[in-house]
Order: sequence, then structure tokens, then C-alpha cells
Amino acid sequence: MLDGDLYGAQDVIKRRSNDIGNKLKLIFWYAIIGLALAAVVVVAGVAAAAAAYTAVLGGTAGTAALGGTMGLLAIVSIAIFAIGIAYTVTLFGLAAYNDAFKTAAILYLIKTIVSVLKNFVPSSGFLGLVISLAELGLDLGFIVYFSNGMVESVRFVDGVLASQWESFKNVYLILSFIAIGSALLTIIPVIGLLGALASTLSGLGLIGLAIWELVLIWKSAVRLQNY
Repeated sequence: MLDGDLYGAQDVIKRRSNDIGNKLKLIFWYAIIGLALAAVVVVAGVAAAAAAYTAVLGGTAGTAALGGTMGLLAIVSIAIFAIGIAYTVTLFGLAAYNDAFKTAAILYLIKTIVSVLKNFVPSSGFLGLVISLAELGLDLGFIVYFSNGMVESVRFVDGVLASQWESFKNVYLILSFIAIGSALLTIIPVIGLLGALASTLSGLGLIGLAIWELVLIWKSAVRLQNY
């Protein structure tokens, strides 16, 4: 290869890496905002349950509080959907460099829609269980394709970082299968309590993995931007 061709190829790789790094930083901040909104949903859900209990007892204050909480939940759900769209659009931008990101974007969009619907469905019912399982399955598929895209994106820039993405994906697969199995066990009499306990523990594990994912996204973004 001529020197000019070599420098030209290196310039293309550098521009490609920088663009991926820039988009990954956007994804990082979208994910941070999404986690903050998810926390608000949890708090609003607890408040809605308390308000609903008060309303059942005949308290007008409880009825008013329930209406206000449901209004807040609707606003937050719209915000979650908007962030999900922005995240999806950015992923489609990364699809220009790896097809795995395109599949990840489609799965993430569907997962966002399911997550918004989940906010308005009682978690204790059969429909709530189905939606929760669907969300877990979609999230699992998203992580697999997103991680595959990240491995290919950083492989020639940082081999150690690529192996960390592989490790993250493998651990996520294990915990997700445990979470899905635990959710199914909750509908079986007698051992349902054990299933609920395992589901809670696996849920905590997935929260830890979400933090690990954020760290990997940021490290990858910085590494690619500085290539």
C-alpha cells in the first residue's frame, strides 16, 4: 500500500471512530436521563398505590392525590418515550458502521413502547407479568446486538475494551435468564415466594449491570474520540 493510501485509510478510520465516539456520548446522556425518569416512575408508582388505597377508604384527598400522581406519570411517560426516540435515532446513526446497531435500534424502540405501557398496567396481574417478560426479552435482545456492535467498533482500537463488552454481554445473558425464570416461578403456588425473591435479587443484579454498561459506553466513547 502506498503511503498516501495508508494515511488516507487511517484518516477514514479516525473520522469513523470520532463519529462513533460522539454518538456514544449522546447515548450515555440519554441513558442517564432515562434512568432518572425510571426512578421518578418508581416513586410515582408508590405514591399512586398509596393514593389509591386512601381513595378506596373514601378520602377525597386520596382521590385528588391519585389524579395528580397519574398526571405526573403520564408526563414522565411522554418524556421517557421522547428520550427513547432520541436514543433510537442515534443508534440508527451508528448502523452506518455496523448492522448490529440497526437491530439494536429497532429492539430499543419496541422496548421503549412496552416500558411506557407497563407504567399504566398493574404489575400484580397476568397482563403485567406478560408485559414485564416482554420487556426483559426485548432488553436482552437489545443488549446482545448493542454489545456485538460495540465489540466490533472498539476491537481494532482497544482489544481489552472489546473483551470487557463481551464479558458484560455474557453476564447480562445469565442474569436475564435468571430474571425471566424467576418471573415465571412467581405464578406457581408454593414456590412463588422463592421466585419473587430470586426475581428481586436478579433485578438488583441488572441494576448493577446498567451501571457497568454506562461505564463501558463512556470509556468506549472517550477511547474512540481520542483515537
